[in-house]
Amino acid sequence: MPGVASFGEVIFVLGDLIVAPYDVDNDAYGAPFSLVHGQQLMVEPESDTDDLRSYGVIGDMLAIPVAANITLGQGAMDRDGFRIVAGSNDYTSGTTPNRVVTVDFKAGLDGDLPYFGAIGVGRTTGGGYAVVGLQKCKLGNQPNFSLDGNQNQFMVQEIEGRAIPVVRNNIQMNIRLKIYETDTDWTAPTTGSAFKAFFTSPVVA
Repeated sequence: MPGVASFGEVIFVLGDLIVAPYDVDNDAYGAPFSLVHGQQLMVEPESDTDDLRSYGVIGDMLAIPVAANITLGQGAMDRDGFRIVAGSNDYTSGTTPNRVVTVDFKAGLDGDLPYFGAIGVGRTTGGGYAVVGLQKCKLGNQPNFSLDGNQNQFMVQEIEGRAIPVVRNNIQMNIRLKIYETDTDWTAPTTGSAFKAFFTSPVVA
């Protein structure tokens, strides 16, 4: 007999994508920011695997989760988001309607990309949310740009990186999923401490 989904288990659209700078030395997050025109949060867990052969067959197997490959998608050149996930610097000069924004992306020894946390909020059937959190992420490269002259279309950015574990209660934790039966039970974090609380409360392990 087919299984029946419980509340919040069927996701049909991304509702929010929030990032926050992560201070590794102090295990603290800065002010969270919701990416403009969020498109996707893709999480693909990565494991070390091995097989132990004995007497002509595989006698034992090993699969140890070590990280997760992630993709963030957005439909805007989001300067606030760039600052958090890519460590860019920006400066605005002039006044409306003649403002100019200058954004610089660093390289070399000055360009080590920063750590950040990410929370993706998925809308579920039945009126709830499924929220996925990644505590310690870093991009593998700076955001890409595609200026296409062949067709009139919106530029969509997909930036890839990895999420690695953080020790919580003496256990290496990487991905946290919270399922909310009712959408009003979810409150998007607006402070660094509230962002961290998503990962630290409640204690499950």
